[in-house]
Amino acid sequence: MNKTMFSFMFFAATAILAAPAQAYSPKSLPTDPQPEQVVMAEKNHLPEVGIVPASTSMQTQLEQLLNGLAPTTPTEAVTTWINGVKKRNAALQYAVMSPELQKQNLPVFSEANWTTGSSSPWHDHEKIIKSTKLSETAWEFLVQFELDSSTGLYAVATDRVTVQKRDDHWFITGIKGVSSDAKLSQHHVTLPSGEQLSDNEVPAVYQNVSLMLRTFGIASSGDPVANLVTYYQEGQPKVLSRQELSLPSGKAALIEVADAIKPDSSQTQYYLIIWRDYPNRDDMKLAYTIIASSENKQTDVKSVLLDIAKKWELPR
Repeated sequence: MNKTMFSFMFFAATAILAAPAQAYSPKSLPTDPQPEQVVMAEKNHLPEVGIVPASTSMQTQLEQLLNGLAPTTPTEAVTTWINGVKKRNAALQYAVMSPELQKQNLPVFSEANWTTGSSSPWHDHEKIIKSTKLSETAWEFLVQFELDSSTGLYAVATDRVTVQKRDDHWFITGIKGVSSDAKLSQHHVTLPSGEQLSDNEVPAVYQNVSLMLRTFGIASSGDPVANLVTYYQEGQPKVLSRQELSLPSGKAALIEVADAIKPDSSQTQYYLIIWRDYPNRDDMKLAYTIIASSENKQTDVKSVLLDIAKKWELPR
């Protein structure tokens, strides 16, 4: 089957899945189907589907497509579901669900036009943090997602996913959120003026210095500082200086970075960073960051930044 035909077939399968719920019930079909109506028998616990109209060839190809999506291992079932979540593809998630879970989610998926999640924040950096064999026919997985937004880390969510064997295939029978820790990004600074600056808000200006609070999930391999500034800035930012500090909220790194967009400019940015362990992730670090800059060359940005950092409060 060429790519064009496969794309058409997958679209057709999605359209069928989006049909009214009664199409999935054998009781809703006539005892003697009319010639223009073809009914696909249930195979390997895949949903019974009514197609009006359809050719025998199309019916066979749809059967093969749906059977081809049926997972043969517990890990395949959960990784396919994860891929569907990341791509916001409800049809892919639906394909690896048990008939019971399909019935439960069908109205929700149909109402959402077979698109899940939101454009921001979005699921990213997924990881299976634990897998447990419950029996010969059942497994349980803990799946962690990092939810990112355009301004950095938004939250960390964990789902408990149950997978069971039905005949020769494995299907997801339960999905339950066990934690969504948006508190990870809830740090704030109280400015001497009394104004409170929080994460992911618009920049505040204090004594001619633009201040922003951000939380980043940064790879711990290599140079995390370079990973952070490269993640945040466009171009190839150059780190001019680094200094280790001790603040009331913890040990910090003060980084001075040249303007990557205007390399000839004398304006620099300062990053004040406190590193924390990333929950259940050895390959990532949380970087609580205050970013400061000023267009006024006479302003001592570093002194202003260190002064306001005395009132910097991080999640406990």
